[in-house]
Amino acid sequence: MVTGTQLQQQALDIHQRLLSGDPTASLDAADLLLDPLVSRLRAKWPSQNYIDACHDAATEVIVIYLQAPRRYDPARSALLTWLTMQAHGDLLNAYASSQKKFERDWIVESDLSRNDPDSDDAAVQLGDQMAWLDAVPVLDASRVLVSVRAAFPEERDRQLIWLMYIDGVHSTDAAAKVLDLMHLPPLERAAAVKRHKDRVMRHLRRLGLDENDE
Repeated sequence: MVTGTQLQQQALDIHQRLLSGDPTASLDAADLLLDPLVSRLRAKWPSQNYIDACHDAATEVIVIYLQAPRRYDPARSALLTWLTMQAHGDLLNAYASSQKKFERDWIVESDLSRNDPDSDDAAVQLGDQMAWLDAVPVLDASRVLVSVRAAFPEERDRQLIWLMYIDGVHSTDAAAKVLDLMHLPPLERAAAVKRHKDRVMRHLRRLGLDENDE
């Protein structure tokens, strides 16, 4: 079993290779760090509900690190410790902050529900939901729906919004399927999904919707 000291030394060796532009260093870093990073996050987020979220958070912070390795200062902490702090902070932001809660909740307007509140029918699937979203007449829709349709003319963007905010699915692979990115290698796929999510988030914030609007 690799000790913490051994892992840190291996991580530092790879870190120096990243800084020197070694093209094989990124894959070696992911192979070395991903599993122990996920394990540390799972210790902090032990619920079964967070399995995918911990894996995705670990993948995202590694991708970010690989894109800008100079952000890491070896004099301040071990690399795995630093990555754990970054990923743990991301999970806290996603699940605890009022801003994120607002971003998750504001789109859940009464107009977005197709189900009769008195009905026991199961919730409709993503494809059905998005087809309904596009079919709602503009004059009858809430300001939320009008703004979302206007801001996101691409169907895949709207599907991504529904996946994240209505279905509450945060899996990278689930988003990659919506965005037709499953053909990419895992690290490239995670980076591309993150770019799409960040872009969608920026647009949502710019909509400036009040959560009480209808």
